[in-house]
Amino acid sequence: MKDEGIMIGDTSGTFRPDAPITRAEAAAALLRMLKVAPIQNLTASSFTDVPVTNWAAGYIEAMQKNGYITGYPDGTYKPTVNILRSEFTAIADRTLGREIGNSSQVTGLAGGVVWPDVPTTQWAYLYILEASTPHTVANAVKLDRTIVLTSKTIPLFSDGASAVTIHKVGDVLTAIVPVDGLLPNGSVPAARTVTVAITIKLKP
Repeated sequence: MKDEGIMIGDTSGTFRPDAPITRAEAAAALLRMLKVAPIQNLTASSFTDVPVTNWAAGYIEAMQKNGYITGYPDGTYKPTVNILRSEFTAIADRTLGREIGNSSQVTGLAGGVVWPDVPTTQWAYLYILEASTPHTVANAVKLDRTIVLTSKTIPLFSDGASAVTIHKVGDVLTAIVPVDGLLPNGSVPAARTVTVAITIKLKP
């Protein structure tokens, strides 16, 4: 994680493995994990207790602008407070695009897992349920898919046998796409192998 620039330690060059993590540190680490740059040269903050001079202000603001954190109802973020497991779960779900919006979507989630200390009235109930659900799909049914480019829509095809991999922003992958039009002899051209870089994440 150090080589990836996700965890960089403190100014004294130590990691402090036994120390709790604060809400500011969590925001910074998650933003680095997403490979999203913090906002530079802030002149105003979205949270009343995060001045623009705070070391994590750019990270926190970027997380807020991307919809990954919301702060508290009183307009604060509490950057120096240790983050709760429920809070971290909610933020992690949002950053992974795994947020669910209402209780009508819980059917089949968590594979029957019931946490005795997480009642349905707990504010993070849906986040915790979502995070407790495996997201590996094996032997996926063969379906047509499309990717939308600036000027056209191109179909992609899955092989129907491989596990589904959830890619993240910044990943580069190989795809096989058909070629528009016909060859001079009237035949259909062979599909081409192209390299695709993921530059934006959309929630399913």
